[in-house]
Amino acid sequence: MKLYCHTDKLLTCSDEIHVQNGILKTSGRFIPEKQFCVNRLNVRYKSNQSEPTIFLQFLHDMLDDEDILTLQEYLGYCLIPSNRGQAMLFIIGNGGEGKSRIGIVMKAIFGESMIESKLHRLESDRFARANLQNKLLMIDDDMQLEALTSTGYIKNLVTAETPVDIEIKGRQSFQAKLYARFLCFGNGSPKALYDRTDGFSRRLIIPYHLMVCNMLALTLFQ
Repeated sequence: MKLYCHTDKLLTCSDEIHVQNGILKTSGRFIPEKQFCVNRLNVRYKSNQSEPTIFLQFLHDMLDDEDILTLQEYLGYCLIPSNRGQAMLFIIGNGGEGKSRIGIVMKAIFGESMIESKLHRLESDRFARANLQNKLLMIDDDMQLEALTSTGYIKNLVTAETPVDIEIKGRQSFQAKLYARFLCFGNGSPKALYDRTDGFSRRLIIPYHLMVCNMLALTLFQ
């Protein structure tokens, strides 16, 4: 029965965005036919769609113009199954500013292709990494302020372009290609207790209201 039901692993294309009514290529070409995939967004593509003025006004009230461009570029990067950008985005500010509303909008767009979890769990819980399989985005809605005691797994997940080892309870660990990107909201910047290398800090994009700290160029399609 196992041999009869066996099928090769489904390949993912980093230049395709699967939506409810077809496939949008990163070149801008739309193909109005659906193909089987593991990451279908919960939206329909419309070529003549007007700008979301309410959401853009919300962003202008919370961030400055440079920060908005950074957020838009990063969220566009999250639409494709690729972690070639090798960066994670942190929205840092005071409480009550509406940062979490971005996560709610992303959940409506990404649907089952997104999960909500904790960044710290990826280091402390060896089973948490399996939740990232076949996911485009992980959101940490309220990041812990405690410093990370280790950063090895997070750095690996942000930059890994080859399969990594993951484990599910009751099963032998196995290799899987993970491409989930991290979008974290918090009231303080992420800190590492022992890691003082550039290997951790260079993976962080941290927009503030009046300035952008540690801006990284996302070379998505090179």
